[in-house]
Amino acid sequence: MSHGWFGVPGLTQGEPITHFRAAPCSHQSRKDLTVPLELNRFATVAALLTMRKTHENFFATLFTAGRFYLRSLQEFDRQPEFAYLDLITCGEILSNFDEDPAGDLLDSNTREMLHQIRSECMAGDKIARQLEKIMRQVKRRYTLTLSRLLTRPFFEGSECAQEFGQLKEDEIEKRLKASYDLRSLYVHTGIPFGHWVQPYGRSLYEVHIGRPEIEDRKISKVIHRAPTYFGLERIMRYCLLRFIHLHGVPLDSKLGDDEPETQIRLSE
Repeated sequence: MSHGWFGVPGLTQGEPITHFRAAPCSHQSRKDLTVPLELNRFATVAALLTMRKTHENFFATLFTAGRFYLRSLQEFDRQPEFAYLDLITCGEILSNFDEDPAGDLLDSNTREMLHQIRSECMAGDKIARQLEKIMRQVKRRYTLTLSRLLTRPFFEGSECAQEFGQLKEDEIEKRLKASYDLRSLYVHTGIPFGHWVQPYGRSLYEVHIGRPEIEDRKISKVIHRAPTYFGLERIMRYCLLRFIHLHGVPLDSKLGDDEPETQIRLSE
């Protein structure tokens, strides 16, 4: 009995973890960025618990994205498709943190072309607005936000021992786009893909080795380009940590190299 409520104890045993050697589940330190789980490190993240009301947008984004990341780890063994989709949702939430990121999404050449359309074309302003709307698409925000959060230490700290199975910096945008395309294909076609994103035996490949033998060539291509579950998990973990670091809670010098004016100082 507890607080006037009667019940029976749970007698079921916890399910064993299938991929207990994988980086999110093992007791080994992560290679890209080690965050010791020690009580004497609590002061580092104390602001995340004591100043929540001061910066509600930041905290709402962080904790919502973090919940999807956590649920993904908890569900991977049982529901790999949903676990993968939760990681993508985590990244999408991070990409929506900035209220008006249009300027950041467009490079200087694109902005110049839009200006030229506005000034020289009939109904140029309407055309330019429509083009900007297209360029603000969710997948584009998702891809650019995450690729900018992934700095060089991420690519130098792969958990995969084989170089051919590691995520590469010059391919990351293509991989991120494919992960979002995989979510869209699943929503529209319902094709199961969980067994394709699971690891090969004991390997920790972050990318697929070889193209899946699927009749639909489009789906086969997307799965081949998308990161495996452990590749996408490592992406989202690093992005969450760097998101925290860049917005006022310093975690590690490796997570720096951001423009000062874009940071929120929670200590203020």
